[in-house]
Amino acid sequence: MRRQLLFGAELKALTHLFCRLVEEPLQRQIEEMTVVQCWIIAFLYDNRERDIFQRDLETAFHIRRSTVTGILQGMERRGLIRREVVEHDARLKKLVLTDMAYGVHNEIEARVLQVENRAMDGIREEEMAFFIDILERMKKNLTE
Repeated sequence: MRRQLLFGAELKALTHLFCRLVEEPLQRQIEEMTVVQCWIIAFLYDNRERDIFQRDLETAFHIRRSTVTGILQGMERRGLIRREVVEHDARLKKLVLTDMAYGVHNEIEARVLQVENRAMDGIREEEMAFFIDILERMKKNLTE
């Protein structure tokens, strides 16, 4: 039991440290920029060829509707995204990156890669693949 308690604490500490190392330099550019906003920008960028809606973010990041709503409202206020009506259904609003978000995307990506590379120093590629596999299985266990 003690090992399981340590796992949760270690995972939380690692996540907090990762987020802090990514967020701090980015906040100098965009006030209150968070890692979750960075991930959303990356997700929208990677999926820019298709329509992405709020529910897609809820599913992809395993976060509640109310949480995503608040994050997206903040991103809209900061000029990072806009919501556009979908031609076939006026009730649906797709999420679109603004020019500002495209402008910071490369910096976000570079910062995340820098932190990831630093975190993985001394860790072999096959060890990292095994670790990612374990995390994905744990996430699946918790979402089923």
